[in-house]
Amino acid sequence: MNNTNATTARQFRAIAPTAVKHAGRTYKAGAALYCDNTNTVRFDFIARKQRGAIVASKVTVAVSYNAGSDLYAIEIVHFDGATFDTAILADWSMVGPEAFALVAGAVA
Repeated sequence: MNNTNATTARQFRAIAPTAVKHAGRTYKAGAALYCDNTNTVRFDFIARKQRGAIVASKVTVAVSYNAGSDLYAIEIVHFDGATFDTAILADWSMVGPEAFALVAGAVA
């Protein structure tokens, strides 16, 4: 993990919510996946596994840092573990770290 990703993760965890709600379900913060080549950090929010589902549903927040503009691009994607459907809930580009606080509102 490079310094850029470490700073992004520290800022996200300090500002973003620890749980989000989508379609009446609560998703709790899970693991983070780091990509040093693209300066991207993917934060997972995971729900309890539904009855009959093969895997648990999750909301992934991908945060990419653009060093040239000193701003972020944020993409929020929902994965349904029962139907294997994915949906993009939000896609923001050129936002500052204060946008991390808007994650809960974009998911609901």
